[in-house]
Amino acid sequence: MVYHSLCKPDIAMPGEASEVSGITDAQLAGEPSFAQIWPSLVQVLASTDAPVYTWNADFDRQALRLSAKRFGLPVPAVISDKNRWRCAMKLHARWYGEWSNGKNDYRYQPLEWACTDLEIETQGYHRAVGDAQNALRVMRTIANRIGKQYPPPADMPYHQRSYGD
Repeated sequence: MVYHSLCKPDIAMPGEASEVSGITDAQLAGEPSFAQIWPSLVQVLASTDAPVYTWNADFDRQALRLSAKRFGLPVPAVISDKNRWRCAMKLHARWYGEWSNGKNDYRYQPLEWACTDLEIETQGYHRAVGDAQNALRVMRTIANRIGKQYPPPADMPYHQRSYGD
């Protein structure tokens, strides 16, 4: 199931966000508010028991929870349950294998970089449907490279890079 909607924020679109997304206040003027789209979004997320995969699951889940709280909306378990959310960005980071000593974990890469590195034809960025399709393509490409098992086993072989060794 695909759900897509812009929503009109209750503040002016920050310049940095507009620059990255290409979305302007004028484009959002006639869109529904977050409170108006919330029931549909909850319905989509509750329509299955399957995990919710996103490129930055911690951010997305927290953004939904905080936005709902800001508008006084109930947050059902399908959104608040951290165990239901899966992060394609963390999966890619583990597969890509670039270690970050600073965070003592694999370094996260932007979705655009992951698609470029994996030679994936993209559907554009910074829109719900395009980013979801791109994240799915990254997960499928990784799955194809590790033996068609997805989610990958805990002992997934890492994609190690050689930097002039």
